[in-house]
Amino acid sequence: MPPSPPVPTPPPDPSPGQQPRSGLGEYVRGIALGTLFGRMMAPVAATYLAIGGMVLAMDWNLGLGRFVDAKSVETYTGRQQAHIVESWLALDLRVDEMGDSKYWVAFARASPCVVVEVEGEWAGTHAFCGAPHWVNDRDYTIHDLRQITPGVPFDFKRDASGFPMPEFRLDRRSIAYLASHESQSIFYKGTALDELRKRFDRPVELALASWTNARPPAFALAIDPARPAEPLPAAYVDMLRGRQPEWFQAIFLSVFGIAFWLAGMNMLLSGLVPVGRVVIGLLPLLALPWWSDWLPKAIGHVHADVGAEVRRIFGDIDPEAQLKRSTAGEAMLHDGTRVVFGLQEGLYADTIGRFTFTPSRPIPVSPDTALSMIATDVAEALTRVDTALRVEIFESLTRDKKAGLDQAGLVFLPAGKEALMDPKSSEELQRAARRFLVNWTTTPLPEPRRGQPAFEERVKLFRSLTDIPVDVIANSAASIVENAEQSKEPAKRRRR
Repeated sequence: MPPSPPVPTPPPDPSPGQQPRSGLGEYVRGIALGTLFGRMMAPVAATYLAIGGMVLAMDWNLGLGRFVDAKSVETYTGRQQAHIVESWLALDLRVDEMGDSKYWVAFARASPCVVVEVEGEWAGTHAFCGAPHWVNDRDYTIHDLRQITPGVPFDFKRDASGFPMPEFRLDRRSIAYLASHESQSIFYKGTALDELRKRFDRPVELALASWTNARPPAFALAIDPARPAEPLPAAYVDMLRGRQPEWFQAIFLSVFGIAFWLAGMNMLLSGLVPVGRVVIGLLPLLALPWWSDWLPKAIGHVHADVGAEVRRIFGDIDPEAQLKRSTAGEAMLHDGTRVVFGLQEGLYADTIGRFTFTPSRPIPVSPDTALSMIATDVAEALTRVDTALRVEIFESLTRDKKAGLDQAGLVFLPAGKEALMDPKSSEELQRAARRFLVNWTTTPLPEPRRGQPAFEERVKLFRSLTDIPVDVIANSAASIVENAEQSKEPAKRRRR
């Protein structure tokens, strides 16, 4: 007779104080591990999404985006001339993104904006703002800004000398921050607002750029006859029409970008079944044309630092096509606080800002000729004022140089030499001129470098000081000339 199968023994009942493994303790551990895992994976997921998003944005701009842009301007068949009536640089300072950082220039972007007026059949005013540029780019300047985007003219308001008067416009919060925080430059003491002024206030470079470039041409607009209130710059329309999609590169980038994008979405949607992750992960691609506006914010919710970096990089993707149209009142920071850099309103108002210049020949002229004309005008003008004012100007130049404000003294070198060498000059004037020349031939100072506008004339101005019978001036000037002549041409960079 076969043996009976063993009867299973039921597990013992848990003691009153003991919980089953699948109870509250296991649940709490699961929550804790899930939270920890989520926090650890958030920056990884955000990075994958950022890489995929940026690649797909470039893919759109190379391929389908160009096709869509060209189609969108097909109806802009009308043409009308306009002229600039207002212009500024809208300074966008993202104080919210700075956190504990004090390096404000890394969070500031400047966008050129203009208001243009149209007369005739389609009369009215319209505003356009171009692509933003990061202020912490050391090669970024504003005195020579001539275009919003390629072919679309830009020009600041001009003063009596024909020199532009550059200006930034900021919101109240930004101007308050800059005015209340210290400069981040180790070479200049003052507020961050002073630092902004010092960085971009370059009166001599402004004068050279003004006299060596003709004024921008008329602002040509392209108009859709069915929507005459929504014109676009004609050069911008022509650019959109002329760009051909690069389909091969776009297809290659799309594969690469989608792979990274889905990898990031897979981490965020790990609780869904695989099919759900793919379907929901691909849905945001339908909004690809508008990613530059909302994707940095979306990624910022996953990881703030990665989102801020995505916003930074998105601003450099296809800058030529970044143009915002609006009414004048709706333009970026149209009613913001103004920071102006004109000769009479800037940091150098009590030196070069005292003079009004009139070119002695039709402009444009060469940069070397322009610098020679301005330096000659300054020297002649100083001979016509009294000694007290000449002394005051040389003392102001010396004070500025010691304070790191070294953007005006170059054009006063001939005047300083003349005052020092003229036997009719008073002792007080000679001492003031000598102090100015000693300080202005002592580093640090903006020495001439090949590739600069008016390089030859800059060197000539310093060479003219080498025969002054004051060793500290003559020897320093000779050293500056030697260094300049041995300098090399810098690599040229594409300017927006």
